[in-house]
Formats: sequence, structure tokens, C-alpha cells
Amino acid sequence: MTFVPSLAVAWSDPGLTRPLLLGIAAFAVTLAGARTRLQAPLLLGGGVLVLNAAHELAPALLELVGQGPRWAPIAVTGLALLFMGATYEHRIRDLRRLRTSIAAMR
Repeated sequence: MTFVPSLAVAWSDPGLTRPLLLGIAAFAVTLAGARTRLQAPLLLGGGVLVLNAAHELAPALLELVGQGPRWAPIAVTGLALLFMGATYEHRIRDLRRLRTSIAAMR
């Protein structure tokens, strides 16, 4: 849970050093949780890693979307929904398998 204040500080820092160090620490905790098969470090480290990466990549992604044609985000969203609908049962089976493997951890 000490990642939450670190995440807030890293998001308010204009530099790249703190978010990078937080990402490295969260990745290390995620790997340690997976290696020792502990549920809490795996999920907390992975969550902080995803939030940190999303926060750092959001401005570049928004700029990239803004430079393209106006219909491109709608087309990409439609293709993503089509793909998700076509692979629904397979993804549900994979999520159930993931849930049982996470529940089997300590």
C-alpha cells in the first residue's frame, strides 16, 4: 500500500525520474509476487505498474489520436469491439483459468 502515495507524488512530478523508479519498483514487486506465488504483491505491483504506464503514455496517445483523421478512433473502436465479440468465449475461458490460478496463491 506504500505505492499509493508514491504514485501520487510521481504523477505530480514533472520529471521522468520518479515515474521511472516507481515503474521499476512496481515491476520488481510484481515479479517477486509471481515468483513467490503471493497474491497481494502480484496484484498491487501490477496495478501500480499499469496505472503508472497509462499516466505516462496518455499525453502521447492523445496527441497521436488528435493528428489522425476524425473517423479513425471510431473505426479502431469498432474493430476492437468486433474482435472482442468474436473471441468472447475464448477470453472468458482464459479469465476463469487466470482467476483460479490467482485464487490458488497464498
